[in-house]
Amino acid sequence: MKKQIIAILVGFIATFIANTLLAITIIGPLLNAKIGISRNPEKDGLNMPSMFSGYLLLTIFLVWLVPQLKDKTSLQKGLLAGSMTGLVVNIGGHLITSGWSIANAMPMLFAGIIDSFATIIGAIVIAFILKEKNEK
Repeated sequence: MKKQIIAILVGFIATFIANTLLAITIIGPLLNAKIGISRNPEKDGLNMPSMFSGYLLLTIFLVWLVPQLKDKTSLQKGLLAGSMTGLVVNIGGHLITSGWSIANAMPMLFAGIIDSFATIIGAIVIAFILKEKNEK
């Protein structure tokens, strides 16, 4: 149980930091204006409780999913769990949001792809924390 709590805490921090860096360097400058529904963090602020809650749920799911992947190295588990989750949560969620909002679909698709990299990084961190002694 202690390993899982550490994996949640460190995985959450890794995912959040990675996504923040991606948002500042790629998504914000290249996509936010094209998406058309993004907040201006300097003017409007961010809804931090919502973001923290979402990343926490994502991290808890990854901490459950990673050990389910058997006969793989930690890196393989992290890449697979992060990619699967990133595709479903980030890309799927962004495209669904684009469907019911005024957000432009192509920039939302690209933002979802880029957001998936943070999920992959978090999953890799989680996989190494949860690594079993007899694992490849």
